[in-house]
Amino acid sequence: MKLRIGLIVLSLILAIAVGLGATPATALPPMIEADKTEGGITKTTTVPVTVGLPEPSATRTLPIILGSVTLGTDLDISITASGCGAFGQVVETLPNGFSYVSCASTEISVAIADNTIKFTFVGDSVTFTYTVKASTTPGTYTFSGVLRDADMNEYPIGGDENVTVCVYWWYDADEDCFISKAEALVAVADYFAGDITKWQALEVIALYFG
Repeated sequence: MKLRIGLIVLSLILAIAVGLGATPATALPPMIEADKTEGGITKTTTVPVTVGLPEPSATRTLPIILGSVTLGTDLDISITASGCGAFGQVVETLPNGFSYVSCASTEISVAIADNTIKFTFVGDSVTFTYTVKASTTPGTYTFSGVLRDADMNEYPIGGDENVTVCVYWWYDADEDCFISKAEALVAVADYFAGDITKWQALEVIALYFG
């Protein structure tokens, strides 16, 4: 009797040991059915399918009112990036005449080399805002940049690219970077209404005369 009980206990111990040492089930990859014809006979077989991850991407947002900014003013630029892997880097190239000011995020490492600004981060995705000072020369300027993933692959940054720099853009109603007579008269009216100084009105008038 004792021998039988001992054998039963030993069998249970062995069963538990085998169960603990079993290899965990592995999730199977997605499968599809494919037809193959041989000798006039069509056979259906199941083959695995490779499902790719979303391609890394980044978007730039320029908070521009009426498509323009004033000469030499600060401009906040937002970047959203994802799909980088364990870490990534955003490389922005500022237009000539623009200069880097700061980055709002303390989680970003910033490296500056002339007009090239490198923002390095840890994680698959990131959202941050950085500030630049606009050019002091009127005109239309273009931002460019790339997102670099953990494998050193580069992807162009989408979203906003162009910004127009004007003097007193709020008087440039038609956004052509020139002051017309009608726009200059608005500045004069604002001066007499006490909304701007005489010096500011004179600058707008000077732009009208060219």
